[in-house]
Amino acid sequence: MKKFAFFDFDKTITCEHSILSLIKYVFKTHPIQALFYGMKAFFGLLLSLLTKDYRFSKNSVLQCYYLLSPEEKDFFLHDLMPRKYYQDALKEITSLKAKGYTLYLVSASMEPYLIPLGEALGFDHVFGTQVEGKSIVGANHRQEEKVRRLKKFFEEEGIVFHKKDSVAYSDSYSADEPMLNLADHKFLINSSFRKEGFTNLTWS
Repeated sequence: MKKFAFFDFDKTITCEHSILSLIKYVFKTHPIQALFYGMKAFFGLLLSLLTKDYRFSKNSVLQCYYLLSPEEKDFFLHDLMPRKYYQDALKEITSLKAKGYTLYLVSASMEPYLIPLGEALGFDHVFGTQVEGKSIVGANHRQEEKVRRLKKFFEEEGIVFHKKDSVAYSDSYSADEPMLNLADHKFLINSSFRKEGFTNLTWS
């Protein structure tokens, strides 16, 4: 019987939100262009807060990613971001792979950079906010949308999902309760929130 492990990314594997890491790096490498897109992102964030649709702000940040040259993207993905990882998260990923778990990285981060990051970390499957061309498509990949995408994938691939012995990790109960409830063993990372049936872990 297959064993499943589901991980959120930002503040679960990383100590800093990846979108913030990206913005800081782009401002360092392309300050003038980044200022323009930063202003767009600010107004996009205001619109997102009003409409509860975070695609507005994410689209602006996505344009920042495409300012990077191939060499700069490589540095961001394979040098800068790994510095943000919790060492305990890396140990957990390695341990689960050794135990035969199939690993799923399931995040609201945008797939153009999430997929290569997840593959480098050793995940078998990576799901994030989807992008076509240079624009976000579909729903912001959070809460119930994560579970919808996973179940659709299981159905399309003919995967028989078992909650028994599955594990799930997130820093946020409020953001990831639906995904966490896919697993019998649920872990909250560096969270002050406490709930029966969930195990709190402190990672560094």
